[in-house]
Formats: sequence, structure tokens, C-alpha cells
Amino acid sequence: MDTPTIIYPIIVLTNNAVAKKINSHIKRNIADFYADDSTLSVNSTLRAAANEGLTDLTYEVTFNKNGILSLIFWVEGVGAYPSSSKETLNFDLVTGMSLTLKEIFLPEKFNAFKKTVHQDKINYLKEFKKELKEDVSNNETDSSDYDPAVELANECSKSVSLDQFIFTASGISVFDDCDFPHMIQAMEPVYDLSYKFSMLKSSIKPKRFTQLTQ
Repeated sequence: MDTPTIIYPIIVLTNNAVAKKINSHIKRNIADFYADDSTLSVNSTLRAAANEGLTDLTYEVTFNKNGILSLIFWVEGVGAYPSSSKETLNFDLVTGMSLTLKEIFLPEKFNAFKKTVHQDKINYLKEFKKELKEDVSNNETDSSDYDPAVELANECSKSVSLDQFIFTASGISVFDDCDFPHMIQAMEPVYDLSYKFSMLKSSIKPKRFTQLTQ
């Protein structure tokens, strides 16, 4: 069996209390994914997680400026089937608090942004279903997989979640994937829900906009 590849962040700040708060949040949401035991150290938790099926863990810092930190994690493991997931975490480095998009946007603008993301998701999935139908017609996709894939895409298009997101140098990327079962996982739709800060200036709280763009 291959040795698990684990690349895990430890946040170091001049304010130790804030760093501890952030590291505890990361451990609770990432390290404890396979081994949920708050009494264990990070190293012990990661070893336990590897024994429970965690095979790979890595991350990227997508934003670290003006008191805001944004991280994306890729987690892979094995159970009945191999599995993989993306997890995102965003922090205020002054308070140590986890950031949500609802906290970033002006209250009166948040719902409008959410509706925009939802509509973009719907449009992407419409295009996905159109291309899938063409693939079946061209015998590039098994027709027996078409109906379940379309049904899952239809269900996925009914709602949108803004819980998973990252900040980048140019804007905000939201991740709200449609998860397909293992048998047709290769058919999962891939789409990009990214929005430039220049488009969002009137929607983001002025203080946060300054932090994110200067």
C-alpha cells in the first residue's frame, strides 16, 4: 500500500491566540474528516485519518493579504470506493473568525449575488445536458447513463450553496458541484462560478472590498 501524501498547514501569527483559533478551526474541518477526536494533536489525528482511509491531503493558499486568508484543500480517501472532495476555508486574520460570503457582502446585495450564481449554475447545467444528449446521439456516451445523469443535473440545478468559496487576486470563486455516484462519476459536470471584484464593487462592504483589492 502506498504511503499517504499529507500536506497540512499550520498558521503562525504574531497573535498566538488568533493563530490557535484558526488552527483549531482547520483541524476541526479538515484533519478530523476521517478521524473525529478533538483530544488528539494534529499529528495524531492525521495518522489516525490515514489509518481510516485518508490517502492524500494537500492545500493551496489562494489569498493572503490585508488580514484575509483563503485556503482550498483537496482530500482523497478510500472506503467502499475511492473518494475525493474540495474544502475551502476563509479567515479574518485579525479576529480569527471564519469568513462567509454573507459577512463579506452588503446585506441588501447578498441575495442578488446568490441569485446570479444560481442562474449561472442553471445555465451551465443546461449546456451540460445539451452536450450530453449530443454525445449519446454520436454514440460517445452510453444511453443507459443518460437518464440518471440528466435527473441528477436537474435535481442539482434546483438550489445553490455559497458555503464553499475562495478569494483570489482577481475575484471570488464559488464551488457548488453536482456530485454523481461512483458508477457515473466520470460524467460529473464541470463548471466555473467565478466573479471578478471589479463586477462586485457595489455589492461588497467597503472595508472588505479595500482589503480584497488593495
